Amino acid sequence: MCRKNVILSSALILGCYLSSNAQSFVPPNMDFELGTTANWTFYRGAVSSGHIFTFTSGAAVPGLHTLTSGAGTEHFGGFPVVDMGSYSLKLAFDTINNNADAASYNIHIPAGTTSYELIYDYAAVLENPAHILSDMPVMEVTAVDSATGLALPSSPFIFSTYSGGFISDSFDIEHKPWTSETIDLTGYEGHTVIVKFIASSCATGGHFGYGYIDVSGCFERSYDAPSTSTTPLHAPAGYSAYRWTDSATYSMSLGTTATVAVPVPTVTTTYAVIVTPFSGHGTIDTFYTTVRVSSALAVYSKFNAGSSAINIYPSPTSGTLKIQWANQPTVAAELEITDIAGRVIRKSTLIIDKTTGEKQIDLSDLNDGTYVVNIKSANINYTGKVVIQK
Repeated sequence: MCRKNVILSSALILGCYLSSNAQSFVPPNMDFELGTTANWTFYRGAVSSGHIFTFTSGAAVPGLHTLTSGAGTEHFGGFPVVDMGSYSLKLAFDTINNNADAASYNIHIPAGTTSYELIYDYAAVLENPAHILSDMPVMEVTAVDSATGLALPSSPFIFSTYSGGFISDSFDIEHKPWTSETIDLTGYEGHTVIVKFIASSCATGGHFGYGYIDVSGCFERSYDAPSTSTTPLHAPAGYSAYRWTDSATYSMSLGTTATVAVPVPTVTTTYAVIVTPFSGHGTIDTFYTTVRVSSALAVYSKFNAGSSAINIYPSPTSGTLKIQWANQPTVAAELEITDIAGRVIRKSTLIIDKTTGEKQIDLSDLNDGTYVVNIKSANINYTGKVVIQK
């Protein structure tokens, strides 16, 4: 989430992962993986100068709105006709005479305080007749609030050979390999957004094209931290490789699968996932998701066992961490500090030499980030988090 008597070919992947904590939801058959065109609406129509479209909705027309499958490649550009999963939709064909074809899907975005980002990939093969931009063959993506009929601020996306990134083939044909784009859906929670994909000829009627659509879902950009010790992070489906990391230094390794579990942070934290597509299906990209933490939860972590208590504070800290305890037996406890990937950063002995007290440890040599503090003995089993922010 893009030529004399030749072809416009566009391929898209779109997705909507919509859930307050799971971040993953694919509306029914949005990805065509039922092997049908169910839940999609189709259109045939015409284009005039300025990319003004006139459409009539109806059933899918074979050859213009056709499911594809298998490992075949597009004649122009050589990209796969299926980008993710097992099915794609072929949109339009050798459309001339001002023809335009489209397909749309209605996405209901759950209500709540979260924010979402619609991710789609597109590939395009466009004839380049050297018209002015308003008359060129295009692939266009629009997003409209169904309640108001108003376009989202980020809509429309118009892809033509003027957009950049296209590669020349022959006879004035140019193609663009699979490429990711996004549509910001923030502020439309609880609304239904109509996303429409259009492939059209040029406005003068002499240059034509076709395209492919392949959908996977949406990405939740932020959500409230759950009341559990860990929270799942979900990346968009369908990539060859994943690398979850911190968004500040990109140096932490948090996992290499589409879904990972991380300790719930003590302060609002943004995570990055670097995704690598399969060969021929696009370029390496990075997506971000934020776990929001209220200020009340960020003061300190606390473990209670009856009337006994251990606290660590402050968090965030520039390097000094204080450990408080109350109603504890005197003991030599094991103190272990790990990063959020579980790597042991420091291990030492914490001497609890009186029933109630406090000790201070110096963490100023550690890099900024979130760390897990474990204190263990025969009577203590404490786990807390501290954020270092210098």
